[in-house]
Amino acid sequence: MRFTANCAAPYIIMNKTPFKICGLMRPEDVRACCRLGAAVVGFVTEYPLAVPWNLTEAQCGALLPLVSPPVKSCIVTGGDAGKIIAMAERLRPSFVQLHYMETLEDTGIIAKALKPSGIGIIRSVPVSARARLELFGSEKADECVGMLCSAGVAAILADSRGPENAAEKGRMLDPGFFLSIKRASNRPVMIGGGITPMNCRYIVETLHPDMIDIMTGVETAPGVKSEKLIAEVADCL
Repeated sequence: MRFTANCAAPYIIMNKTPFKICGLMRPEDVRACCRLGAAVVGFVTEYPLAVPWNLTEAQCGALLPLVSPPVKSCIVTGGDAGKIIAMAERLRPSFVQLHYMETLEDTGIIAKALKPSGIGIIRSVPVSARARLELFGSEKADECVGMLCSAGVAAILADSRGPENAAEKGRMLDPGFFLSIKRASNRPVMIGGGITPMNCRYIVETLHPDMIDIMTGVETAPGVKSEKLIAEVADCL
């Protein structure tokens, strides 16, 4: 599948499931991801909580020019909508991934503001029913997904990681939760959480995500990616 910032849905250009490598911090890892076939590379930037992968805006800005087309770039961030919009307009990534406590209203405001710049929004759906109620006004994951699609997101992310466990490693996502989101979405749905070269093929063959999102599953240390592990992911998709 191809992800584009402005389209309502992807269109098929290949049979392989695309993958995103997130939490990049080193130039050599950005280059390796581009060379080995990642569809999207992600940079955790100015995230409101202390996580090992967090970059300053300046650090992210130094890495973004290393992303070579057709690979897309993504900044993973959160917090005040105005600050997110301003940072995205300065950095000009392909996508902004909202992964903190942004409400439905915040998401819509950010998506609308960045659409003219061709920057798409990826929004994670909280695993916690309480968090969904607080942020989106409904405990039901399918209702939240419908509202996010109407708010103009480019893609939905089902991820085991959220603000409450942002610094943790590799917790697996409940497959049922992912499938409920996929059924409700008219946008591409990504899956993240506990994905490694050992299980990525099984996840793709059983759940059929539009993209897989990997961070710690290809690391030897926080922010240090393994070219060997990234190549293994690419080979198994």
